[in-house]
Amino acid sequence: MPAEFNYALQPLGKQLRAADRAAAAWAVILGDETRQRGVVQVKDLRGGGEREVFLSELLADPSQILRAGV
Repeated sequence: MPAEFNYALQPLGKQLRAADRAAAAWAVILGDETRQRGVVQVKDLRGGGEREVFLSELLADPSQILRAGV
């Protein structure tokens, strides 16, 4: 499963538009507040919707988390 990371400091909306242009299916969003809680937001860029998952679960088996949907 290919992945891309944006190293530029840009607003989230601009990063999500770039992901949309790249035809990405998912976005994993890690912010200061979610990082402190040990979670990330997984956003479905095709069907809409999002959910929070534990970062450790995503790192252990990303394909299982993404197959589960939002």
